Amino acid sequence: MQPTRPSRIQILKTDEIDELYRRPEFSQTEREEYFALNDTLLGVLWNTPQICKL
Repeated sequence: MQPTRPSRIQILKTDEIDELYRRPEFSQTEREEYFALNDTLLGVLWNTPQICKL
């Protein structure tokens, strides 16, 4: 007789796991704010040779 394997505990429900790990869905306003760069970061990017050649 083979020993039975204990089942794993389930801390999160499937919908909670999906909410944590699925790709975010941003509105246009949220995208503009989330991906915006301030002037300092833009300056760094434009002064980095590998990036400004792209």
